[in-house]
Amino acid sequence: MDKGIKIYQAGSNFTKYVRFLALFTGLLACVLGIITLFYVVWVGIFGIIEGIIVLILEYPMAWVVTNFKVLYEKTIYRGIFYLCFSIIVFFSPITIVVGILLIIVGLLYLIWGCKGNIVKL
Repeated sequence: MDKGIKIYQAGSNFTKYVRFLALFTGLLACVLGIITLFYVVWVGIFGIIEGIIVLILEYPMAWVVTNFKVLYEKTIYRGIFYLCFSIIVFFSPITIVVGILLIIVGLLYLIWGCKGNIVKL
């Protein structure tokens, strides 16, 4: 059995489920960011920006893929990015759900990346 690096296509089962969870998290961050604007303005603004960035990262567009190719192919970097990115939304009780979901997505990407798996676009 070959124990080398496994290369997965962008449409594999893992990437479908984790990207769906990340897209849901991005949409939820946008919606809860708008609601949070009425309570903690800076967390609401960051929640909206965070949601847009997650949606851009998970829904690949040509200009984003060429500029941030390392975040698309190396899932360990995307996992670290999401883990670091989730910290700021814990400052409002409304957006804690988004932070927890981003930690879950980040850990899934991190564990999958530590196994040596990459995604080929």
